[in-house]
Amino acid sequence: MEIKYKNKSLEKECTISDVTIKAYGRQLAIKIHQRIKEFRSIEMEQDLVHADRCHMLKGKRKTQYAVDLGHPFRLVFELVEKNPAMIRIVEIEDYHGEK
Repeated sequence: MEIKYKNKSLEKECTISDVTIKAYGRQLAIKIHQRIKEFRSIEMEQDLVHADRCHMLKGKRKTQYAVDLGHPFRLVFELVEKNPAMIRIVEIEDYHGEK
């Protein structure tokens, strides 16, 4: 799967270990890099369901998906292309407090 990022800052946070650790801490950084590696191995949209608790979001985020990183954080992304799969990582956050 090809992976795009919302912006260069987020791309660095997701791909450069030292930057990821500084932004999110060691444990979360490990999980972020694990998810990126899993995404790269996916070829088709339907294979996304095998990512840990991958689910489509609702409401104003209905075009986005999320996967668990470590409670309460999620990696949020959008499907750009189905086959071959391409995603755009939008953010890493705890969105559970939103209304």
